[in-house]
Amino acid sequence: MLPNNIDISTQVETLLERLRKEPVGSEGSTDQIMKVVFGYLIEVPEDPLDGAYHWFCQRGNNVTQEAAAFLIRLFAYDSQRVDEWKARMKKIISSCCDCVRSLQEVKRTSQQTCVHSIS
Repeated sequence: MLPNNIDISTQVETLLERLRKEPVGSEGSTDQIMKVVFGYLIEVPEDPLDGAYHWFCQRGNNVTQEAAAFLIRLFAYDSQRVDEWKARMKKIISSCCDCVRSLQEVKRTSQQTCVHSIS
C-alpha cells in the first residue's frame, strides 16, 4: 500500500490525500485502507490538558480530524474493533462540545459530497 519507512501519521495523511483526489464509495474502501486509518486514529492519545479525546475539533491535528471524518462510515459496520471505535466516539461526544459540533458539520458535508459524486 504505502512504504513502511514513513511514520503512520504521514502514511495516513498520504492515503487520505490520495482518497480526496480519487474518491471511492463504500464498495471501494478496502479493509486495508480502513485498518491503516483505524490503527492511526485509535492510537491518538487523550489530550493531557483535559484527559479527553479530540478527533473532530481544533484540538486534534488535521490528520486526526480527516481520519475521524473518513471513519464515520464505521457506523454501518459491526465487529469488535468497530465496537471499540464506537466506545471511543461515545467518550468524545460526552466530553467535548467542539467535537460534537464539528462531527455534525462533517456528517452534513459528507452527505453533500456523496450526493455530488453520485450525480
